[in-house]
Amino acid sequence: MKLTVRNNFFETNSSSVHTLIYKNQELEPSELPINNKTGRIIGHLDTFGCEFDYNDQDMKLSYLLTTLYYLEGYDLERMIESWDFRELEDALIEYTGCAGLEVADYGDPYIDHQSVPYYGDTIVPWRKQDMLNFIFNKDIVLHSEYD
Repeated sequence: MKLTVRNNFFETNSSSVHTLIYKNQELEPSELPINNKTGRIIGHLDTFGCEFDYNDQDMKLSYLLTTLYYLEGYDLERMIESWDFRELEDALIEYTGCAGLEVADYGDPYIDHQSVPYYGDTIVPWRKQDMLNFIFNKDIVLHSEYD
């Protein structure tokens, strides 16, 4: 991850902040749900509010997918066709040996921080190794809270 300093950028008085906290880069075996018929990991979009710690693999994958959904204009088909989704899917295939990644029912996803995450101004790691570290490192915790 890198620190981003934003100059001349519209700011809001956001009522929440999300932070990643981790100590090491040891990856755990996958505990992600698998579709028994297709062999694909089942991901989902979800709601991420404030004052929670998200530390299980399924929720961290869901956070990546939900952020990508926002970045791709709330368009599921566009998200699935995006370079970032393919990178995430490739990383999961390489690490777990699964057949791919599918997105299950998703309802009304929501992330309670910036109105829309922006590339370069988001905590989401988009390099393969960083995505794997985020999902499978038990010491990485996504912490959200009000300011």
